[in-house]
Amino acid sequence: MVDAFTGRELVFEARRFKKLKILRIQQFEQLDSMVVQEGSMPVLQKLTLCKCVELKLLPLGIDRLTQIEELLLYDMPVEFTNRLQKTNVNRAMVRHIHFIQSSVLQADGSWSRENLS
Repeated sequence: MVDAFTGRELVFEARRFKKLKILRIQQFEQLDSMVVQEGSMPVLQKLTLCKCVELKLLPLGIDRLTQIEELLLYDMPVEFTNRLQKTNVNRAMVRHIHFIQSSVLQADGSWSRENLS
């Protein structure tokens, strides 16, 4: 979904999106919090967050996405990516995710990638 949401909080309700395997959230410019309720997106395997400039906290309930294998981040705020560092207390919320990568677009048009797994 690109620029398809204008609110500040995005809630994935319980027992919704039962077959969703891949989700990309891009340019939700006002989004500052996400909530994943119990039973939502039970088979999600890949979550991509891109250019959500106000999102500073990890999605509440991301630890409920037990099937997720990849978390990909593109041009996300530093405050968000810092919470994924191995030394951060929030790291426990994503310990079940096998591959976490943060990419930042550089001034020369190249991507700087950091493996946070």
